[in-house]
Amino acid sequence: MTNEDKSFAELFDPHAPELVRAAAAKEAAPGNRKHPGRPGASLDLHGLTLAAAELRITAFIQRCQGLGIERVRIITGRGRHSPEGPVLKEGAERFLRRLKKEGRVAAVSWEGRERESGALIVRLR
Repeated sequence: MTNEDKSFAELFDPHAPELVRAAAAKEAAPGNRKHPGRPGASLDLHGLTLAAAELRITAFIQRCQGLGIERVRIITGRGRHSPEGPVLKEGAERFLRRLKKEGRVAAVSWEGRERESGALIVRLR
């Protein structure tokens, strides 16, 4: 894993703050053309309930905004292994769209513009 793609756990790891700051600085650096628009951090929601996922998303977004990270990936999965279907996928999208309406995030889209991707890209304010 590169410094450009940190997981939720790594963002909160007290032993690695310099790596997170470095990733945020690299993403924000003028002239960074290598990976324009690439998410600076990722959060994997696999195995969580919708309520737990909403709490993690909120904390993750606040932390990333505080670090100056502009784009994040939120991995919901496709819901293929859930007996109820894609509950987390649909719920996380609905929650993020509500955050967008409230002005807490700038944009929400499915990775690769395909809903079947199982990951949302969120542009932070």
